[in-house]
Amino acid sequence: MSTPPLSALVADAASAAHGETRRTAYSKLADSVEATKEASVQFAQDVRCVDVCLRGLEAGDEAIRVAAAMCVKAAAKRAPAFRVALAKSGGIAPLVQMAETGSVEAAMRAAWALANLAVDSAANKTAIREGRGLAALVNLLRRQRAGEALRERAAQGLDALCHRLDRRRRHLALRGGGDPDRPAGPAEALRPRRDLRGRGRRRVRRDGRRGPPPRGSMTALPPSEP
Repeated sequence: MSTPPLSALVADAASAAHGETRRTAYSKLADSVEATKEASVQFAQDVRCVDVCLRGLEAGDEAIRVAAAMCVKAAAKRAPAFRVALAKSGGIAPLVQMAETGSVEAAMRAAWALANLAVDSAANKTAIREGRGLAALVNLLRRQRAGEALRERAAQGLDALCHRLDRRRRHLALRGGGDPDRPAGPAEALRPRRDLRGRGRRRVRRDGRRGPPPRGSMTALPPSEP
């Protein structure tokens, strides 16, 4: 049995009302969109694609949400215009919610979609971080019984969100403790130095000087017998 044209699958997903018919329509569409690069590009060029994805992501049926996230992942990878359009239409919030509360499969698909939406888009990265997406991805890495696939996609999303951040901002972002684009205040800027000083005090050598003995130094050897 031949696969219907992609445009027909989009139409079926857009018109399906509820129940098994809608689940089947979204499942077939997701499989087709993910099948080839050409299919994902064609889907992203369809004027109905953003609306179909949004309706699927907001569905009460998790199977439909998973299929919609698969469509987002595939289209976002190939089409920068789709990334912008979906984010502006409110597509980030339901993906973050999937990552926070969905099953392992749903969270994995949502994390993958968020990772692709963040690629080469500063506006999308900011929207994902401000919409709890950063914290959601960090929590997925800590999630018990998450599985390797889920952790891999969560790490992929975090890498995309933190790409091109300097060391301080990346550390702050991954801690989930603040906005990495906010300049450091005086107390925050001094904290690393204080930590280093504290470690230096704890590492006192026998000769009374701080820090480890230099390589090859005689102070690293036990005192000789007189």
